[in-house]
Amino acid sequence: MPFLGSIAQVAGYTIEVVTTSRVTVTVFNIRRDRISEIEILNFDGASGPPAPQPKTIGSNIGRVVFLANALNGETATVKFTSGSQRFEFGITPDGQGIFDVT
Repeated sequence: MPFLGSIAQVAGYTIEVVTTSRVTVTVFNIRRDRISEIEILNFDGASGPPAPQPKTIGSNIGRVVFLANALNGETATVKFTSGSQRFEFGITPDGQGIFDVT
């Protein structure tokens, strides 16, 4: 699973998916000793560009793990913005990434 970089806890992040298909992004917020929260986000690009989704990061979270899957083997680009930082990766039909939280 690729390490994508570090994001600031106070800044949070925004997830944006560029697709003409359906994409599911599963977000795991991880504390030092366990998974704190799992959130499943659905993006449907079949009827136009999906809206970006802003997310906050809890004060005890040390790492955020993302798993992204596109429906029916489609491709998509997943973009993360945290403050002035931008990260993106392609999924064909799936992808994943890890962020450390500072």
